[in-house]
Amino acid sequence: MWVARTIQVESESHRGRGLAGQQAVKKWCENDYKSERPFAMTPDQYRRYRQAGMYGGYRVAFRRWPGLTQDGDGWTPGPATNELAKRLDEKLGAGARPKWKVGNGGGGKNFPERVNKEQQDKEHVWWIKHWEKFDKKGPNAEHDTLPRRGDDTKKLPEWNLLKKVAFGDDTKGKIRVEVACAIAEADGADHASICAHLSKQFASDPAIAALSRFSRLADAGINAMNLIKRVLGDKPAVKVSEVANHRDAKVVCRALVAAAQQWDGTKIVGFRHIDAGHQFADCFKALGKDQVDQCLKKLLAHHEEHRGGLCWFVLLRNGEIEPRTLPRTANDGFYRFRLWALCRLATQCGVIKPMPTAFGVEPADDGEDDNG
Repeated sequence: MWVARTIQVESESHRGRGLAGQQAVKKWCENDYKSERPFAMTPDQYRRYRQAGMYGGYRVAFRRWPGLTQDGDGWTPGPATNELAKRLDEKLGAGARPKWKVGNGGGGKNFPERVNKEQQDKEHVWWIKHWEKFDKKGPNAEHDTLPRRGDDTKKLPEWNLLKKVAFGDDTKGKIRVEVACAIAEADGADHASICAHLSKQFASDPAIAALSRFSRLADAGINAMNLIKRVLGDKPAVKVSEVANHRDAKVVCRALVAAAQQWDGTKIVGFRHIDAGHQFADCFKALGKDQVDQCLKKLLAHHEEHRGGLCWFVLLRNGEIEPRTLPRTANDGFYRFRLWALCRLATQCGVIKPMPTAFGVEPADDGEDDNG
């Protein structure tokens, strides 16, 4: 519903605001909110949207930032969330406000506390009925009630409410402040050099100290993926040998093998994806620096079997690579450890200024996907 509101209020300028699933939601809007399928999504898309959609983007914060949800359950609004909701409710004004007051359980007896089988996948019908003016623009609609564009790093009007939960006095909040300030003080020109700086600055923290190596390995893997993507272009398929013969293939594969061979297989407590790093590096450690064909085949096999999201392409038995769901830009997939998001939020909350130039502008999700 919030994606639909942004699309309707901002028309074409809604792009660049990181609105997951906006392609399907826009179709729903164009059909006057009438569709056999909720928000014009397939059943599989709608089922996955809980994790891959707007809530999915914030679920870690809802669970871990103090005061956002009760006992960190990820769902039940806590004191900080109610503060933010009340502020938003005031800014929306009567012209766009839902039919209930914030904090009263969503409208008392009219709110569907439990969804039965008849109501399942039809929750949007209830929202349309109780938020009739969700698509109406008020005097503060863009500045105070809609998601910001990816290139907007100005201090937020609600910065004081956000700062105390994202950069508060709790242990994690203090670490966020330290990391954001360390990045702001670094003179690194790109993401890799920022990671190297953090690894030295926080050498006593095993998880942060491993960022530089992890970044090198992850970026080398994505460089190889993007090479395959470039060679594929609009073709229905290409041979592995065609990719291997590309002028950049040897350099890209050498970098991947070198990063894998320099990878430390030590277990690191607190590094959530360290096992994935070990598994990925193990694919290439035994390869020679010029075994380009084998490097590409192992990369494709690993991607198909262990990917965490959409499948870019698959390797067939005849040695051909077929595209599946290719990302839109060359930068898609780079593992950024949320450092860009951390620094942007720190800038918006007044913790640092200005936004570190090493990150540039993060490519925003324009919604041209299947929410996978």
